[in-house]
Amino acid sequence: MEINLPMLANQPFLTGLAERHLKVLMEHSMPAAFKTDEFIFYEGDPANRFYLLLEGRVSLESPVEEVGGFRSGAVQLQTIGKGDALGWSWLFPPYYWHFDARAITPVKAIFFYGTALREQCERDHGVLHLRPNSRRHRPPKNFPVGIGGGGSSTRSCGAVGSRSSGPRT
Repeated sequence: MEINLPMLANQPFLTGLAERHLKVLMEHSMPAAFKTDEFIFYEGDPANRFYLLLEGRVSLESPVEEVGGFRSGAVQLQTIGKGDALGWSWLFPPYYWHFDARAITPVKAIFFYGTALREQCERDHGVLHLRPNSRRHRPPKNFPVGIGGGGSSTRSCGAVGSRSSGPRT
């Protein structure tokens, strides 16, 4: 699979982005695939990327630990699928995953280098604005004001780079 401008332009989450913004995303992306039950990321690991799901389903989970620190299972918090964005923690300090993400079917996705995108946005606040086109593609309402919850329709990487309070996913 090759990542190209028409492919990105057809992603529901990216609808309406200018070609120059799609080019920035394309420069910082690559194909990704995960097998059923493969973990995409773990709670507590550095959050340096995000994904747009092309096929398959992913479970966001909170691990449950037994005495002694060994995992005994997980509580499923949400299931996402085709067209959804996975991984918001790369936008918010301290840049660590707050949940596990596990493929519950085979998954094909576009991997984006979140750290590089965030750094580019911090250098040039106008370089990229994410405009979710439906409630399905927005972070939860309880995100800090100005990031996209609470009715805001635009999130700017530059605007969120200094936020450090509030819930994270």
